[in-house]
Amino acid sequence: MKVILASSNQGKIAEFSRKLAPEIIIESREKIHVEETGESYFENALLKAKAYYDTYKQPTLSDDSGLNLEAFPYLLGLYSARYKPELTEYLDKCDSLLEHYKNEKVDNRKAYFSCILCLYKTPNEIFFFEGRSNGAISTALHGNTGFGYDPIFLPTHHPEMKSFAQDLAWKEQYGHRAKAINELKKFLPV
Repeated sequence: MKVILASSNQGKIAEFSRKLAPEIIIESREKIHVEETGESYFENALLKAKAYYDTYKQPTLSDDSGLNLEAFPYLLGLYSARYKPELTEYLDKCDSLLEHYKNEKVDNRKAYFSCILCLYKTPNEIFFFEGRSNGAISTALHGNTGFGYDPIFLPTHHPEMKSFAQDLAWKEQYGHRAKAINELKKFLPV
């Protein structure tokens, strides 16, 4: 099955292509700006998938994901990509977040990544898949692979307590997006 991925994020496109082949062939199209006005990851994933489906009239796969902070639930979550919009690089956003923890003198560093996938086959066939990675926010940047907030996220079950940015292969096998993709693959016809 050929599916349009509702994203221009090259890291996501590469990850989805590797994980879903050969069952799903990921196609990319010109980016469509979609206002993420939903009040949940589910709603935002649906908004993106529907916009691409309505434009290209092909099955579409979208995701909405974010980093959720137990101590500061209002900071990231649904707005992870829009945190500190004046900072254009994610390493700067990561540094800003670490500084926030330091300034607030907060010890609770529990966090989790959420990923919701929406497979929009037709207006009558819409399916959702979920993945989650529990962990904590580090006190410094660790690693230089991955993207987004990977350098400051330490997943709970990593055997060597490495960040997502230190072990991209582990992230792609056990991370939140991988878990959601695995749920999607279970759904696909054999």
